[in-house]
Amino acid sequence: MKMGLLGILKSPKTGTSLQLKNTVMNGEEIKSGILYDSEGNQYNIVDYIPRFVKENPGNTIESFSYKWKTFVEPALQKQDRNKTMFLEHYGFQPDEFKKFLSTRKKILDAGCGAGYVSNWMYSESKAQVFGIDISTSVDEARQHFCPNGTENLNYIQADISELPFENGFFDFIVCKEVIHHTQQPRENFSKLVNLLAVGGVIQIYVYKKKGPIREFSDDFIRSHTTNLSVEECHKFAETMTELGKSLREAKINITIPQDIPLLNIKAGVYDLQRFIYWNVLKCWWDDEGNYDYSNAVNFDWYHPRHAFRYNVEEIKKWFEDEGITIDNLNVLDAGIAIRGTKIR
Repeated sequence: MKMGLLGILKSPKTGTSLQLKNTVMNGEEIKSGILYDSEGNQYNIVDYIPRFVKENPGNTIESFSYKWKTFVEPALQKQDRNKTMFLEHYGFQPDEFKKFLSTRKKILDAGCGAGYVSNWMYSESKAQVFGIDISTSVDEARQHFCPNGTENLNYIQADISELPFENGFFDFIVCKEVIHHTQQPRENFSKLVNLLAVGGVIQIYVYKKKGPIREFSDDFIRSHTTNLSVEECHKFAETMTELGKSLREAKINITIPQDIPLLNIKAGVYDLQRFIYWNVLKCWWDDEGNYDYSNAVNFDWYHPRHAFRYNVEEIKKWFEDEGITIDNLNVLDAGIAIRGTKIR
């Protein structure tokens, strides 16, 4: 942690400035110490990272700490593909996004995971970028992208529901595939909006509700898997990966002759694995044959306690109620990607 962060970070409990004690420096960086506010709330700095997480909602910390410790390399191997998907989901061309970033000064990557989106936005702009995550993924992110520290790229362990920043601090907030894993997504969205300046841009991605068979299967399976240890769920995820791989390698196409509205199934020709994946149960298989990445995707779905799904009208109302005009809306098979500008 750079000393300059001390003038930026606020107590998540009181919103007031923080003081520093028991400091251990390594050059210009704070390696360890204690941040504290006027009411005695304390937050440790450990291995250069300020840690604001005090409680574990559900099993969120275990799930995502394990995921990013175990699967960080296959995830980072997918950076280029995921960046392309990021741009497509939010309606940006590459040059357009770079130009947009050049107009931003303070950027929040809320739920940064392995940290590659934070690093990407940092490398494409002159903004000060903050990657936060409730899990210890921030340690992996720092190790990969700024092991020696930098003024404008900061990784912080914090909960979206209690972030250490003052209201209106950011002019761009990204929360991709994260907020649906929190205990209270709607309330936490409002908290993110509070951190956004008027005229700032926020973009989120949430899971979309599927058809009734897939929703039933998800709820039934997850009622068991979310109670497993991370190691046990990892093994279960491998069985889903193997199922998906076997179905995909069968190279069987099936034809659905007409729409089945009650089941939310559309007429068409489907690869068997994809049909089962979208309509029956989650058994993801990566088309590029990355076994570990497929395991990561399946584990990410089956272990976290919270995984809320929404329809598009619900998410549009979130934006409307918070005074955000919708600039881009993309309703995908798996989720809803939406970007908007705060107007009040």
